[in-house]
Amino acid sequence: MDMKSRNQYLKELRREYLKLRLRKEKSKLLNEAEKRAKLERKYLIKKLRPKSNLDKEPGERKKRKEIYDGRIKAALVQCWNIFDYPCGLRLEPLLKTETDRLKKLGELQCSYETIEKLKIIRTGWKLSEETKKKLSEIHKGSRNYSWKGGVTPLRVKIWHSPEYKLWRRSVFERDNYTCVFCGKRGGRLAADHIKSFREYLELRFLIDNGRTLCKDCHFKTETYGKWK
Repeated sequence: MDMKSRNQYLKELRREYLKLRLRKEKSKLLNEAEKRAKLERKYLIKKLRPKSNLDKEPGERKKRKEIYDGRIKAALVQCWNIFDYPCGLRLEPLLKTETDRLKKLGELQCSYETIEKLKIIRTGWKLSEETKKKLSEIHKGSRNYSWKGGVTPLRVKIWHSPEYKLWRRSVFERDNYTCVFCGKRGGRLAADHIKSFREYLELRFLIDNGRTLCKDCHFKTETYGKWK
């Protein structure tokens, strides 16, 4: 089902949905729509409201201005493969520091002009820690759309806190995104607590109590999974 036919189906479904009064009937209709349109229930309910963007006529999509040519894109893909498919935030500093070395080793097949352009690539805007905290506060507790009355476990709240995210990133940056056990760089990494997170509360956000581990090495630690 393409987007045009899906929107047409949702328009017809909305007319029928708004006529229903019983919750049981609405639930049955939503179950059928989930299977047919392959959309999440929350998204469906949002689309079936009396005022939704279903009635908005799709305009012509603006074409983005092309900033990088084919040679830079090809070199960027090469770097991304060499660095083991990092995210944009981790790729940006690597492009600045490692591209010259890769060129000398013959692993990167491109001109020096292309390398200079790779060094100035930006992966997007970075929010300040103050802004991140403000955004976090706005969506906390009952202000969040998925609020269920405060049933989230304490460990999950800590994982999503600005303090934990800052600690995690600081540990990764200190260890240069490299597993301290096996020496593997990049990939799926974990910031592990050297002294138990559960037992040493005062050391939870101390950078010296953290170490970077790959997923395999993290699984082998004695404290793995002992959050409760």
